Amino acid sequence: MENTLQIPKPMVGHKEITVVIVEDIIKEANELRDILEKEFPNVKVLGDAQDFDSAVELILTTQPMVVLMDIVLGGTYESFDVIRAVQYKGCKPFIPIFITAFGKNEYAVRAMKYTKIEYIDKPVDNNKLNKIMFEISKKLLVDSIENLDNNGLNDMMEMISKNKSPDIITVRDLEGNLVRVEMKKVLYLEAEGNRTYFVMSDDSLIKTNKGIKEYDDSLSNDYEFIRVHDAILLNLIFLQNYNHGKRTIKLSTGGKNLIASQRLGQSLKSYLLKYDPTKLSLRERFF
Repeated sequence: MENTLQIPKPMVGHKEITVVIVEDIIKEANELRDILEKEFPNVKVLGDAQDFDSAVELILTTQPMVVLMDIVLGGTYESFDVIRAVQYKGCKPFIPIFITAFGKNEYAVRAMKYTKIEYIDKPVDNNKLNKIMFEISKKLLVDSIENLDNNGLNDMMEMISKNKSPDIITVRDLEGNLVRVEMKKVLYLEAEGNRTYFVMSDDSLIKTNKGIKEYDDSLSNDYEFIRVHDAILLNLIFLQNYNHGKRTIKLSTGGKNLIASQRLGQSLKSYLLKYDPTKLSLRERFF
């Protein structure tokens, strides 16, 4: 399908965006190359690699701006192993775009969502690849690759290597900026229409355009968050006590007292009565 996005013309210093493809299936690597070279006149594909050793060598030799990486490589290696290896050898920063088979690598995909790292399911959707490259092109028109924030990539790698949810997640605020959020400082999330506000322990707000349900699905599974109202997702580590008769929630620090809804207040009560007190001693905070 022909790309309908208008690619910005490169500015001085960005005459081309250099790309390396890491894909162990040659046919699919060639298809990616064809898409990039056809749709993006300012993109130069420097080469492709099919395994760990050749990928490390190619990236270190060419120092690309962008690397399209199939997560699973031949043998026992993954693209994350490639990134660790080139980082260890002092490779310049690059923007990764991961490619994964739909339904596989679920933990890695969750890590990428938390850190706003780009990924594409197989078979590759041309429109999504075009959109990602379009955004990268715009980003590189106003900044150099050396100045781009690499924290999200490092957060993702730590999450994968430690098999744990990240201490810091990345969200996009109302102005479109990526903001790093330290989860242990989030009191609760509060919805306002289609927006969600992260209410922090220092009384600051981080405002996003995502609905609270999208956060609920992930934070309730990976952190100690629970929905206490249609508009409130509470971080349980800040729960001091809950009065079920009045449905009032008192926090241990900052913020205001919260009110649970009748339905979700009952869910909170049930949760606290069953909760294993070895983690947070929440049983002692319930009355």
